[in-house]
Amino acid sequence: MARAYLFSPAVGYLSLLLWAVRTAVAVETSGRVTVSQYPPVVTVTRGQSAVLPCHFSRGSVNRNYRVLWYKTRGADGVRTTISSLDLPPRFSYAEDKASLLITPVAVEDVGVYYCTVKTLGSSAYEGNSTELRVLAPPSAPQLFLQVPLDLWSGQWNMFCVTGGFYPNRVRLSWTVNGAMTKLQDCTPESADPGPVQSNGPVWQNLTLKENPDSAPNGWLPVSLVMESKLRPHQRCVHVTDSCGQGPYLLSVFPLPFGPVAGVTYTCTVHDHPALPTVLFTSLSWELPSSKVIRCLNIVKMCFLSGATLAFTVAALNWRLKQREAHHPLPQAP
Repeated sequence: MARAYLFSPAVGYLSLLLWAVRTAVAVETSGRVTVSQYPPVVTVTRGQSAVLPCHFSRGSVNRNYRVLWYKTRGADGVRTTISSLDLPPRFSYAEDKASLLITPVAVEDVGVYYCTVKTLGSSAYEGNSTELRVLAPPSAPQLFLQVPLDLWSGQWNMFCVTGGFYPNRVRLSWTVNGAMTKLQDCTPESADPGPVQSNGPVWQNLTLKENPDSAPNGWLPVSLVMESKLRPHQRCVHVTDSCGQGPYLLSVFPLPFGPVAGVTYTCTVHDHPALPTVLFTSLSWELPSSKVIRCLNIVKMCFLSGATLAFTVAALNWRLKQREAHHPLPQAP
């Protein structure tokens, strides 16, 4: 039986409309922008440069597009917008006009960054995020000798101080003449939160050399140690100074009778992810040199000679007075 096909203007318009809708859906799907951020984690050392990648197919977007970055940090997840119209200091776009360049990197740049591509008249397309991790090595340890006001009955202490590290993982340990001590290692987890108060003067070991891979010695807050007054049995302190610098880790080595002559005290900084090798500083308490002893002997001889002369003059004067008392001189008529 023959089939009859009926065509009408209404059917034609309906077919054209369905074709147009199908074509529009295909264009929207093929025009979707895929933003890729690889690698997902970027780790750099403080002071270096970091490039946070952002890749997408530029052929899938028109010329009217913008690349924005968002940063989140902490548990609150609050987003901070980083735009080409208002870039913060040290931030810029890389040569591809999409990746984010940070130079030099600071500790406060730590966070999770999202690259977002916005096209004209369409939605924003966001990448899978890049986490920026910053490593800040601790400073070379510095040693301070706290001298009590009463040298004979007061408590002597030796301080070992390091600071400027991130993340908050580091360890201080002591050795005496190369042998480990019974003193527990000092870590931020085992430390008291501080603060510490003033208790007598502190002498700094001035023979320390600057470590090129760490912060310079000049930034170390000597006043932080000079004003320290420890609580009983306080051996480890984790503190930030009043200027917001730090953090700092102080390990205390008690010396009940002061440093022992001929003994070398060594403090070592280790177990930090930014340290390729351990850092250590030593202090040796030596007896006075032969020149000092010679000068002291000369002073002692001069003092004894002066005392002997004064005693001799006083004795002769007393003898003359006694003689005059027993044998008075004849008086003139």
